[in-house]
Amino acid sequence: RLKELQNFNTEPIDGYMTKNSKPNMHSVIMIHEWWGFNKSMTTTAEVFSNSNIRVFVPDLYRGQPAIDA
Repeated sequence: RLKELQNFNTEPIDGYMTKNSKPNMHSVIMIHEWWGFNKSMTTTAEVFSNSNIRVFVPDLYRGQPAIDA
């Protein structure tokens, strides 16, 4: 599920939030690798979710993956 959160500058940030959301559940913000948000990040987030941990992965590059280092 893609979600949108507000950052401190009040600009929305898109990202991925796992579906598992029970009250009082532990939560993690997962930061993507230098090349950006991709399927690997959502898959890893779901692994944590299966252990009853809510995960949000923000798309810090706003849909523009890195090309080179």
